[in-house]
Amino acid sequence: FFCFLCGVNMGNSASDFENAQPIQLDAGSALDVFGRSYCSDHPRDLCMKEKSFSFSGDDFYINDNETNNPVFKIKGKTMSLSDKKTLYDVHGSKIGMIKEKHLTLHRRMYIVDNNDMVRVIVRKSSYFQLAAAADAWILKKPLPLDKVNKDETKSRPADINMGGNWRAKNFVFVKQGQVIGKTQRKGLTMRGVLAGKDTYFIHVPSFVDAALLTLLAVCLDEVFRDDQA
Repeated sequence: FFCFLCGVNMGNSASDFENAQPIQLDAGSALDVFGRSYCSDHPRDLCMKEKSFSFSGDDFYINDNETNNPVFKIKGKTMSLSDKKTLYDVHGSKIGMIKEKHLTLHRRMYIVDNNDMVRVIVRKSSYFQLAAAADAWILKKPLPLDKVNKDETKSRPADINMGGNWRAKNFVFVKQGQVIGKTQRKGLTMRGVLAGKDTYFIHVPSFVDAALLTLLAVCLDEVFRDDQA
């Protein structure tokens, strides 16, 4: 579908997805939320694999697709009042966490940093929608979760618009009319379906925060997983 706010076809068809060309940033215009160390000076594809039969929720291992070197790991917890998924670097240090508040009309995800301060709010673009679409607000000032209110998302347009075909894992991330990232499923196999295992790529342009895009991709997987069932 076409996003009238951002002026980009959001990848709902294969041609829209392929034609969505990522932005070319430099060091002076880097999109940095979790630290400049996660902004590479060259584009790269991250491969996200969901680990089967995890007793702690969903564990994702994220590798650089070209070198196969590990970049991030995400560990999940389901036995809690609010679902949590935590992003770690290769040394085991926590980068950020995804938290969700249940029993709300509009499903919201909160991306917090390692100080437990909310940095990004993610929610569906609308309650009823024909195509998968979500928005993200990067907070100008990090806040504790209990200090975040609806005005954070109502007082201004979203910083990042995300849309596409989540069943195919073809999704486009757009900021101010520019494509800042894409996700794409690797070839789906019957073995993967039966094992409950998913693999897809996250394309990270140069000088875009790879930790941010990884956390946003996991948020989308959570938001639209029930829609796929």
